[in-house]
Amino acid sequence: MRQGLYIIRDIAILIAALLVLFLLSVGVVRLLGTKEQEKPGSVPAVALSLELTLKSLIRESIKNEQRIAEAPLVNQSIAAISKRLLGAGDPLPYDLEILVLDSPVVNALAFPGGLIVVYSGLIERLESPEEMAAVLAHELGHVVHRDAMKNLIRQIGLSTLLSLL
Repeated sequence: MRQGLYIIRDIAILIAALLVLFLLSVGVVRLLGTKEQEKPGSVPAVALSLELTLKSLIRESIKNEQRIAEAPLVNQSIAAISKRLLGAGDPLPYDLEILVLDSPVVNALAFPGGLIVVYSGLIERLESPEEMAAVLAHELGHVVHRDAMKNLIRQIGLSTLLSLL
C-alpha cells in the first residue's frame, strides 16, 4: 500500500512540473508575441524594451571591463560600412551601435538591441575594407534576425526545464 502512495506522489509531481513548464512556455510566447499577431518586421514592445535594457547593461559592463579603442578613422570607416549595409534593408527597430575594443582577440559579436562588438585584433588581421564589410554584414544578420535574444530565451528555457527536472 505504501508503495502505491509513492507512485501517486511521483505522478502528481510529474503532472505539476509539466503544468509549470506549459505555463512558462505560454508566458514566453505571450511576452515575445506570436508571428501571426505582429506585422512583418515589427517587434513586440515588451521584447523591444527588454532588448534595449539588455543592450544598455551589456554596454556598461563592456565599458567597465574592457578598453574601448580610440581610433577615429577606424570608427568612421566602420560607421560608413554599416550605414551602407543598412541602407539596403528594412530599418532596425533600434539604433545600431558598434564598439571597437582594444584587444588582440580576433572576433566580432552581436548582442541584443543592436550592439555589435568588434575586437581590434580582428581589424588588424583584415586585408581590405571588403573583409570588414563581410564581418559586419554577418553580425548585422544576427542583429536583424534577433539571434542573441532567441539564444538567450532558448538558454533560459533549457535551464528552467533542467531545474524542474
